[in-house]
Amino acid sequence: MDSHFRPWMLPEGVVEALPHDAEKLNNLEQIALSTFARWGYQPLRPPMLEYVDTFISGSPIGDLAAQTLQFKDQKSGRQLGLRADITPQIARIDAHYLKTDKVARYAYAGEVVYSYASGYDSARNPTVVGAELLGSASGQADIEIVNLLIAFLKAVKLPGFIIELGSVDLVVTLLSALGIAESQYPQFFDALAKKDREKLNTLAQRNAVPESQKHILPALTTLYGDAAILPAADMLLADYADVLTEVKRLSQTMTLLQQQHPEVVFHVDLSDVRGYGYHNGLIFSAYTDGIWQAIARGGRYDSFGNHFGEQAVLRPSTGFSCHLNLLLPLLGNVQQSGRVIACPFAAGDDISRLVAELRAQGDTVINVFEDNLEPLTSCTHRIEPTADGYTVIAINESF
Repeated sequence: MDSHFRPWMLPEGVVEALPHDAEKLNNLEQIALSTFARWGYQPLRPPMLEYVDTFISGSPIGDLAAQTLQFKDQKSGRQLGLRADITPQIARIDAHYLKTDKVARYAYAGEVVYSYASGYDSARNPTVVGAELLGSASGQADIEIVNLLIAFLKAVKLPGFIIELGSVDLVVTLLSALGIAESQYPQFFDALAKKDREKLNTLAQRNAVPESQKHILPALTTLYGDAAILPAADMLLADYADVLTEVKRLSQTMTLLQQQHPEVVFHVDLSDVRGYGYHNGLIFSAYTDGIWQAIARGGRYDSFGNHFGEQAVLRPSTGFSCHLNLLLPLLGNVQQSGRVIACPFAAGDDISRLVAELRAQGDTVINVFEDNLEPLTSCTHRIEPTADGYTVIAINESF
């Protein structure tokens, strides 16, 4: 046994929220779900624990399988998993229980659990909120889901955030045009994600990319920023009509979003391919000052979930999730909506009625016990007896 272990310790990377942060997390969840509800997104509450097939069968590529904590079910003998992603659960519920071919909108809030921390100072059990839009392959659905993320970030008053757009289809189409076998895609995606130009040159050589085209992929990693980089993309990819179609689609999406949100900064990253094997089409992330990690990620995942039944095979989908723990240091304290009133503990009808009325109108009333008569430091007011009943006065006032 580790001599440094103590029973009160938590596993490395596992976090818990004390009252101050717990209040902020609860408030963020409420803002998220109420915002999503106003857009027509229905709440779902999937279980924390499922058969592991739900999480890994539909995403054979990527790190979801590695991130899912697994163990044997003592009852059935099957492998169980703690969810590292809620999206597969939404797809399962939509395909197996709700069974509709119409557009469906779902929202969720809850914890996910990772086998290992995925970034610097990253929690292994973050609280996330998210939304999923199933049943539409239209670019309008992509626009809606990005707009919904922006609406949430505005609702929590997050300052100075940036929305970054990319396209998995753009890169896949380019690799195909360069004659690269699909079995080699993961190596290229890894190098593109790291913007490793030397590795891309090596891979191009190894995969017999023509000499005149070897510069394409390394150059693609330089194409990130605002809309000003798009003409350079048109020049670089001029010989690839299908790839230019994807560039144009991405450009049109960015233009529409900029028109709707002129106060928001939008960037594109043409070599962003995170989530290949899970995402296709438009992908997007939200960043803000002071945090290098994305605070939210999303995108289209049209083929995900087809192992849940025939209904899901052609179920186009898009969505996002937002990491609430990353937002905590960036946001102000939750504003108390009413007074916080200290009340001497008593069982009389008059004071009981007064306390019930105060709580019903939105005030917080905290009992003060006989062995601790000092009002709590969080209290702003106190209840004092009068000749004909009780009254509420400010803590620093005398009666």
